[in-house]
Amino acid sequence: MKNIMVVVLAVFTFTLVACQSGKKEGDLCRIEGQMPSDKWDGKYMFLVPMKNTDSIGVDSVLVEGDKFVIETTKTNLMSVIRMDFHFRYGLQDLLVVTEPGTVKVKIGEESSGGGTPQNEALQQWKIRTQVHNAQYSTFNKASRNAGSDSVQYKIMKEKADSVHREYKNYTRKLAEDLKEGTLHDFLGSMFPTSYKRLMPDGSTKEFPLD
Repeated sequence: MKNIMVVVLAVFTFTLVACQSGKKEGDLCRIEGQMPSDKWDGKYMFLVPMKNTDSIGVDSVLVEGDKFVIETTKTNLMSVIRMDFHFRYGLQDLLVVTEPGTVKVKIGEESSGGGTPQNEALQQWKIRTQVHNAQYSTFNKASRNAGSDSVQYKIMKEKADSVHREYKNYTRKLAEDLKEGTLHDFLGSMFPTSYKRLMPDGSTKEFPLD
């Protein structure tokens, strides 16, 4: 009986290891990071899920030789790469998708990422977002500074609205082109095309959004 138990335990252990290894090989997201210099060697870099839940947790790794590597099987999540907050000055947090494959990132004053399909698309969306933010801020500031000049205020306000409308349409189109996946869901939630309202009779009706 003892020998049978040993055999069963050995088979169970082998099966467990094989399953874990298979999952790691198939679902592994490997993030290879580059720092601006070795100034941050010995400091911790963190991979934090954008939606914090206790069941997911946070991954961390030490920076060595101005580089770091984070490997995680917590795939298909929108996550943020950030330095230990004690040493974060001068470094920009970076939003990434933990999809299977190798994600290449550069962390610095202007962080960037790519290497996998969703992260390449995310980087393009980030660049477009920065252009939108700069233009929208400029026109908004000009409209506020117009003071009593109602004509100038209206012109600048219309330009700001136009910039935002173009950005909204760009984001919706990118989500549509992606068809499915983590980034598709993330972008699609930013500017939904419709919303649902509970009606007095208890039914739910869907209304389009501009």
